[in-house]
Amino acid sequence: MAHQLKLLKDDFFASDQQAVAVADRYPQDVFAEHTHDFCELVIVWRGNGLHVLNDRPYRITRGDLFYIHADDKHSYASVNDLVLQNIIYCPERLKLNLDWQGAIPGFSASAGQPHWRLGS
Repeated sequence: MAHQLKLLKDDFFASDQQAVAVADRYPQDVFAEHTHDFCELVIVWRGNGLHVLNDRPYRITRGDLFYIHADDKHSYASVNDLVLQNIIYCPERLKLNLDWQGAIPGFSASAGQPHWRLGS
């Protein structure tokens, strides 16, 4: 059995606390099948190619978006001027410490209003 290429967090994140990073692929060349120990959103900005995700081929072009889970395997083939942006992240590192009440204009905890109309 062939050894599976695995891309690791340590090669893409500056610290073990960093949750999100952006990896530009300008251009994206042919790339062998691989997995990661992080998740990824792939945005196709230009060009086209063949993206094989979990053994299923997808013809990709500008405007396509893919979600790649850490356990997924994928590769790129038959690329033509392909430009991608990979938003990579570690779900276990994401912390949403946001004061939602303070972030919503006009929210009153005492009123308990669960519905807002925006842009009116």
